[in-house]
Amino acid sequence: ITPDIFLQKLPETTHLSVADTDYLKELFVEQGLSVTALNNYLTCPWNFFYSNLIRIPKIPNKHMVFGTIIHRALNSFFGGKEVGTKETLLSSFKEALERTALSGAAYTEIEERGVEALTGWFDEYEGIWTKETLNEYRVNSVVELPLEELPQLRVRGDLDKLEIYPDGVTVVDYKTGAPKSRNHLLGNTKAKGSGNYFRQLVFYKMLLDAEGKHVMKRGLIDYIQPKKTNGKYVTEMFDITGVEVDSVMKEITQMTKEVLSMSFWDTRCDEYKKGKGDCEYCSLRDLMQ
Repeated sequence: ITPDIFLQKLPETTHLSVADTDYLKELFVEQGLSVTALNNYLTCPWNFFYSNLIRIPKIPNKHMVFGTIIHRALNSFFGGKEVGTKETLLSSFKEALERTALSGAAYTEIEERGVEALTGWFDEYEGIWTKETLNEYRVNSVVELPLEELPQLRVRGDLDKLEIYPDGVTVVDYKTGAPKSRNHLLGNTKAKGSGNYFRQLVFYKMLLDAEGKHVMKRGLIDYIQPKKTNGKYVTEMFDITGVEVDSVMKEITQMTKEVLSMSFWDTRCDEYKKGKGDCEYCSLRDLMQ
């Protein structure tokens, strides 16, 4: 089954096999690792393979576009010399929206949704923002691995916002989807993606530790849209310690072993094997010879 989200599948003349592993290993080492790639791999190795390793282009859906616009607006809002007004925020949002290729009903839907969400969000938190921040903070560093074949791995990430405090920084990550329960964030549910957001915060501490410029004390998930049930805005704060970082480092080490050996080549994700989910990535793998 060829998934609709991909612009194209591999050409019929292209046959990736175990014989191509040297090239795939080189890609992995050159690209380094992001938390999105790690989360994708832990969900389904073939999600990582297609989305992050060989990077087949995807058609962005309206939810992805909405998220991009909101992030741009908030970066502009907090990235000025001082935090502005509600009008400043909404103006930044509309400027970001106008730079997209959206038109017609899709444009109107995202405009209305964004204005409503950001207006409520601004009213909820006005006046309590930390003034000293770093926005869209990019980290590109290296971590040590207990692997003879690859003793060092490049790790990278773009952090939405760093709030600077005397004892360290709080990393803020904006989320534009529906708020999730704290149990879901921590990985205590069986729902798809459970634990991914918390792993993301831990990965960011690992990045900042490796870079050595900032000490991350806390991570904050900031939902830009309110709960549908009661209209309330939600944030979730987490203390991030070395124990959590060690756990994620073990996941990174195991993933690296499996990618370098291509031991995942004949595997399929659990949902696909159980027949409970239509995994487009495993379906694509089945198309390969």
